Amino acid sequence: MTPGVGLVIALRREASALFGRVRWMDCGNGQSWGTTPHRDKTVTVVRSGPGIRNAQRAGRWLVSSHAAIIGSVGVSGGLSPRLGKGDLVLADEIILWNGETYERAWKSDASSVIPLFVALQANRVPVKHGRILTTKRPALTLREKAVHFRETGALAVDMESAGVAEEAKKAGIPFFALRAVCDPADMTIPHFISDCLDSNGNIRSTYLCGQLLKNPFEVVALLGLQRCFTLAVRHLKVAWEGRPLQQVLLRVMTPSDRS
Repeated sequence: MTPGVGLVIALRREASALFGRVRWMDCGNGQSWGTTPHRDKTVTVVRSGPGIRNAQRAGRWLVSSHAAIIGSVGVSGGLSPRLGKGDLVLADEIILWNGETYERAWKSDASSVIPLFVALQANRVPVKHGRILTTKRPALTLREKAVHFRETGALAVDMESAGVAEEAKKAGIPFFALRAVCDPADMTIPHFISDCLDSNGNIRSTYLCGQLLKNPFEVVALLGLQRCFTLAVRHLKVAWEGRPLQQVLLRVMTPSDRS
């Protein structure tokens, strides 16, 4: 098979929902990779774990594996009040918040984003294209989300896309980011959620149970978040499995088709 699409996905649950049973193999730093065939191309998936540093490592691994296209795929927080649970966002620009300032990490050209956007619309899943913000820690509160939206105009926020985009840009490889909104702009996430995952994206069950014992009323919030997550990954799966999306990816973004 010739080199094809490389995907960085932070969480085990995201990867399982999108691809089902995959034979995962170790690629170092606690990360795993697996492949699924698509015609004469190979879709290579790296489970990176959350965060920009993990995303950079995964992106570098895909570059070294000769991926022709690299994508950041997964769930995200919503920043725009117009986005609802499960809505998809295709990035045309990635902004990085380093804790003090906002800076552009990547920007697309219309010749690649517009065909992808049209292909996604064919799947009948709500989708918009625009800026995605990457932060080092999740935006959990209504205030945090409102500030980020006011300052950047970004539609959604994640913790990985800027890292993957950086590695793709260094290597001169086409990049795309497709995220599904899990928690919209009007939804607050329990404060301890960001510490419930280890560096590889696995749930720290003992810690989570301890926090729920201290904050029993947050069980309702977690159940609501679980429903949102299920909807978000379902929409991602519909989008990814749609023939138009993969056809357009391989047509407009592979090196042999670019001028």
